[in-house]
Amino acid sequence: MVWSLILSFCVISCGTVDEKETKWKYDVETEDLERYVEEFERLSVGRNEKHVTALVVKFADLEDPVTGLCELYTKQSPVISIDRSYWAGADDAERENLMFHELGHCVLRRGHLETRKDLKPVSIMFPSLIPFHYKGDRVGYVNELFSIEGDWFRLRDEDVTFICGENHGI
Repeated sequence: MVWSLILSFCVISCGTVDEKETKWKYDVETEDLERYVEEFERLSVGRNEKHVTALVVKFADLEDPVTGLCELYTKQSPVISIDRSYWAGADDAERENLMFHELGHCVLRRGHLETRKDLKPVSIMFPSLIPFHYKGDRVGYVNELFSIEGDWFRLRDEDVTFICGENHGI
């Protein structure tokens, strides 16, 4: 009788994993930013799936032409800073391009990739934003972002800051 009570207690208290525990944990300043983090997480399912134990996403007043920053730390949560004035003038595709680029740094641990094919950047991880190309080939850029072939960068044991700037010439 005592053993069955103990066993029942363990089964009830241990139970199944709470759905919230399997979700990413992040601190996002606004719902406007959060929807892009959630879309990135949704698209990662079944691909090069990384889960964030902690992530901070916030608006900041960055110096022109910087539109976004990803700060990776060895002993604290990664921080994405998005330029407030760029965001205010950007359309949905431009916002997603910027957020997915920064999440590529902070979540997938990818660096910049300057490779081009026929003058077109091959990756959303190009050092400057590529909204014209991104709008024309979103599926291709998202597939490359989560591809194993594209996962070439690994953060070493040091703090790193990635800066993304706007460049309308691409």
